[in-house]
Amino acid sequence: MPSNLSKGTGTNLSAILFGNWADVLIGEWGVMEILPNPYGAGYNSGALDIRVMQTVDVAIRHPESFAVITDAVIT
Repeated sequence: MPSNLSKGTGTNLSAILFGNWADVLIGEWGVMEILPNPYGAGYNSGALDIRVMQTVDVAIRHPESFAVITDAVIT
């Protein structure tokens, strides 16, 4: 969440998100792909680059279940 917001004369304000996270729907399409790259930047030091990809959709069941504050003062 951003912590450098401004509103009126207030600066360095933060955003806060409240919600019923049970109302977030996540749909997964296909399978998770794990692709190793033995020729990546760390190959000479024995490292292995791995790329993981997953296709998902996200939806909110009830938008009224969430609230955002964009002018919070965190002390």
